[in-house]
Amino acid sequence: KLNEEVRRSRESSRPAFDAARSALQVAAPKLPDMLDHLADKFRKLQDKTDSKATQVGERNQPLKEDAEKLLDQQEKLDRRLQRIDKALRRDGNAQNMTQKDGRERARDGDDGREMIRQPADAAKEALEESVETDSASAQKKSLEQAAEQQGKVADALDLLAEHFRNLEAGDPEAIAETRKKLR
Repeated sequence: KLNEEVRRSRESSRPAFDAARSALQVAAPKLPDMLDHLADKFRKLQDKTDSKATQVGERNQPLKEDAEKLLDQQEKLDRRLQRIDKALRRDGNAQNMTQKDGRERARDGDDGREMIRQPADAAKEALEESVETDSASAQKKSLEQAAEQQGKVADALDLLAEHFRNLEAGDPEAIAETRKKLR
């Protein structure tokens, strides 16, 4: 009896949950657009970091103030990444976990969050090292590492944007392909 009551309750509340999910999707900016925009920001920061690494190598002296500015920009982008993290969590929580597609989409968000977080943390650590060092060669190496990790963040954001666009379009082959890359 209890199982039957739970089933009936779940079925009767499904339209309300679906309507709430639809309302949330309309009110919030599209996730792929947010991901694309942030990927562009990370690519610009990567270019700046690369050029500073080149300058340090050419001058053979550390550029502490420039490294501090890059670290500040990285921290600003990290705060925006936190918003993306929340958006991915929100998307996962809005899914119907009783269906396989809902569970898969929630897992996609979890995988994507991890894919972004690791290189973002590594980029920040490398920039912190570049600020603290007094050696030009060590700073150049740290800046190059930071730029590489920033590129990985941008690539991960691009992949997530592509995947969520595929989910919106409902293309099963494209979804399977990007899901495989996420995993």
